[in-house]
Amino acid sequence: MPAGAHKRFDAESLLQSLMHNVPGAIYRCVWDDVWKMQRVSKEIESISGYPPSDFVDASKRTLVSVTHPDDREAVDRTIRAAIASGRPYARASRATVQIRRDGDAVLVEVGDDGCGGADRARGSGLHGLSDRLGAVNGALELESPPGGGTRLRARVPLNGAA
Repeated sequence: MPAGAHKRFDAESLLQSLMHNVPGAIYRCVWDDVWKMQRVSKEIESISGYPPSDFVDASKRTLVSVTHPDDREAVDRTIRAAIASGRPYARASRATVQIRRDGDAVLVEVGDDGCGGADRARGSGLHGLSDRLGAVNGALELESPPGGGTRLRARVPLNGAA
């Protein structure tokens, strides 16, 4: 690369690399009422039993449609509250959401590359989210060092676990 030239960040190449190399389902979705997927890795089929093409643009299925009905509200509320809590994502250029099942619970992780410094005690909405999760035997963890971004992990018990 010539001196002074900057390599352009290629989000599409990064997503492709993640989709091919990271275990589990990797996807990009729209923040709407069904979390409509724009792209999804092949691993979704081994997790859900349905091919990726069923999920793209909600052609046949959505993230919500493969979540047990008894768990949809708690999972959706946790993700939305974490994203919308405002302060933890201050000055962030990117936020990520990861969802996976762990036994009788769903683990939701929301992270960003913002300025950090989130604190449940300062009334940012995180205290309320923690209380709501506690009421259903869930848990909330928060890592947010000043200047180091924010990572919120929520454990949401599954009511419909088999």
